[in-house]
Amino acid sequence: MVRSSIGETDAARHDRDQTSVSAWARLARRSLAGLGGLLLGILFGVLGTVAHQSTLPLFGVLLPIGLTTAFVGIGALLLGLRLVVGDRFVVGLAAAGLLVTIFLLSLRGAGGSVLVPAGLPGTLWTVVPALIAAFVVAWPKLPQGRRPPHQGGGA
Repeated sequence: MVRSSIGETDAARHDRDQTSVSAWARLARRSLAGLGGLLLGILFGVLGTVAHQSTLPLFGVLLPIGLTTAFVGIGALLLGLRLVVGDRFVVGLAAAGLLVTIFLLSLRGAGGSVLVPAGLPGTLWTVVPALIAAFVVAWPKLPQGRRPPHQGGGA
């Protein structure tokens, strides 16, 4: 066992250095995942805002296909990130990107144009994504499933 001048062994110094490197790697991985979540939230906010007014006429009834698709997409994005990444930070950034994008695109444009007109679809588009995001972010972490140990054998 080799000791340095301050009494630290080479093995202890190596462990400390590895811990420092793994902490930086975790931070970098989490930051990149957060940036990816933010960009996905912005993308879904833009696409949903543009498409939420789309309807499909069926037997004289206008079905809000754009709004429904946007809500399903937002739920799938946030829930998928929560299940795969398992980090509220990433889901929170995706939700923030989504909601800020919806807010900004809901404002009246310089020429007076509006992407989110007043009415039921516009109101739902500004409220429901926030409720979906709050639900997904606030949901408690699910316990890991317990699998029985693998029994050897087989054909």
